[in-house]
Amino acid sequence: MGSRKMKAAVCYAPGDIRLEQVPVGELAPDQVLVRVAFCGICPSDFRVYDGRSSHKLPMILGHEFSGWVEEIGPGVTRFGVGEPVVVDPADKCYTQCPPCRRGLTNKCTGVQVGGGGDGFAEYRVAKEARVYRLRPTTDLVAASLAEPLACVMHGQHRAGVGLGSVVVVVGSGPIGLLHVTAARSAGAKVIASEVQPARLAAAAELGADVTVDPTKRDLAEVVRQETGGWGANAIIVAVGNKAAIEGAVGSLAPQGTIVLFAGMYPNVPISLDPNFIHYSEINVTGSSDYTDQDFFEAVAFIEDDTIDTRALVSDILPLERVVEGMEIVRSARKLKVVIQANQP
Repeated sequence: MGSRKMKAAVCYAPGDIRLEQVPVGELAPDQVLVRVAFCGICPSDFRVYDGRSSHKLPMILGHEFSGWVEEIGPGVTRFGVGEPVVVDPADKCYTQCPPCRRGLTNKCTGVQVGGGGDGFAEYRVAKEARVYRLRPTTDLVAASLAEPLACVMHGQHRAGVGLGSVVVVVGSGPIGLLHVTAARSAGAKVIASEVQPARLAAAAELGADVTVDPTKRDLAEVVRQETGGWGANAIIVAVGNKAAIEGAVGSLAPQGTIVLFAGMYPNVPISLDPNFIHYSEINVTGSSDYTDQDFFEAVAFIEDDTIDTRALVSDILPLERVVEGMEIVRSARKLKVVIQANQP
């Protein structure tokens, strides 16, 4: 494979992505070569494109991808050529760094997935241990969202979402909508808060029990009405917005949990009432990345049609139109944008 070339979208600088011919990576004995089918555009990819990331350039973006096994290394025993797969792009060390040694594998210091991943290319080399076989009937567009769904599952666990929970999801972009569908599948009552009418309508279509535009209705009052004055068990803030966080926290029930799921760019301080947190025993936490268990759950939910990730995809564009996909993300007019690198 040393002289073999492939098409890839290489980001050289903010706003500068070029489709080029680059070498296909060499296979180690424990690796497989995946022919990429679909790769989603993640907010972290967009931040690199938009110039709000410190990642070193040039780099090939994209880490949410599915595809088919193209070749296998001599030590690979679990996969055959042509099998449909999805790849966990987080190559964790498990034993070398303090977080992994403490069981916090989602905080592995050797993993730098955000903004990278080499998925916007025709092929991608991956370790056999990070590849998940899919059923032949699995929708590969849906499967390409396994990584963001794994992140969502981690946040759901952090929030303690379960049967009978009342969950407020703030923000109905692609990630917020995944939280809506995940919470509904867990048996929770979901209240979705979003200012864009089309996205709020999408939340309703995906199963939100109540939808609220917080610029038109007081979110805390709606939550009180829906819970008999008690409040929400969990609030998941899926937007990096100071006002959204500060406006949502007052909707929590005693011993409720607010999860700051989205990063803040630029980073600004937030103001919370310490007495409310103290006397109501409020839990304030964050969520980022995912564990192996989260990824396994995500793949299972997609394959069993428990969570319909395909419903979140608004645009599928060829590899040559990655820049157009980035601009769609910038506009925030649509939902999930997925890049198609290869035909079946």
